[in-house]
Amino acid sequence: MMGTPVHGPAIRSQVFLLGQAPGPHEAGLGRPFAYTAGKTLFRWFEEASGVDEQTFRAHVYMAAVARCFPGKAGRGGGGDRVPDAEEIARCSRHLLGELDLLRPRLILAVGKLAISQVLGSERFGRTALLNDVVGKEFQVEFHGHSADAIAPSKRPFFMAKNGARKDVASASFEENLRTPGLDRGDGLTCQK
Repeated sequence: MMGTPVHGPAIRSQVFLLGQAPGPHEAGLGRPFAYTAGKTLFRWFEEASGVDEQTFRAHVYMAAVARCFPGKAGRGGGGDRVPDAEEIARCSRHLLGELDLLRPRLILAVGKLAISQVLGSERFGRTALLNDVVGKEFQVEFHGHSADAIAPSKRPFFMAKNGARKDVASASFEENLRTPGLDRGDGLTCQK
């Protein structure tokens, strides 16, 4: 893990967005989802729900499974390295503290690592496909807290990097956000 830990501002929210780990630029910018993946994610939120980045950041607590940039994937694989079990364990105390404090009613798990952490191996094991869970709503026990969980999308950076067409990606994101809805009395409501 490299650089300083990255976390969102202190926002009391019932909605908790969980990603994989910060990218190489987030520590310097001082906030999660501040670079390529974040711009893609916020564009999809706005296209899907009419909620702009500033409003989203003001109403949704954002965190990651790992709090520091894990480095680049080796051997020409490109992209960021997925944090290993030891790194995840070292960062888990932050996540546990946030969950204890916020007690979110809705967890938005973005990307395979976050989805696997939130849904657990029974629902999302090693052989599971993202398409099996993206867009579905689940009741979960996550670190001792009951919540609804939604996997609204695959990792935005992965989709953007691998040429997912904008119209297909945002249509999928919109459908997946509207299926369960975001209106949970938290001030963040889909407007479309």
